[in-house]
Amino acid sequence: QEFGRRGRRRSVAFPFVRPAGWRELIRDDKVEQQALQWRAIVSYILDKRRELGSRYHEIRYEDLCEEPRRVLGAAYRFAGLRADEDTLARLPEQLSSQNYKWKSQFSAEQIEKINRIQESLLQALGYPL
Repeated sequence: QEFGRRGRRRSVAFPFVRPAGWRELIRDDKVEQQALQWRAIVSYILDKRRELGSRYHEIRYEDLCEEPRRVLGAAYRFAGLRADEDTLARLPEQLSSQNYKWKSQFSAEQIEKINRIQESLLQALGYPL
């Protein structure tokens, strides 16, 4: 049964997050579709960030991997949770970033397509192309 649910999840166009207008983002080319989905979701979050103001807390993946104790400690405090030294000491000092995997999983053509779709947002977020 569990396998069936996972298999279905993989076959659905947007199994977890469906941004506004998600049906218009469906493509035969799944790389293009995922790039469009990422752009739509991140754009939505950034729009909400302005609206939420001080109720918004952002965690960048790179920072989380580099300093999980500092990043999660700040997130705990933001959420009103206890973040004492004992709690933070249970967390790893570093996490292994998996940000390199995409470079070997996509062709140069696919990477160019992703960058073209996401370029302005990646640059706005401080990611080099």
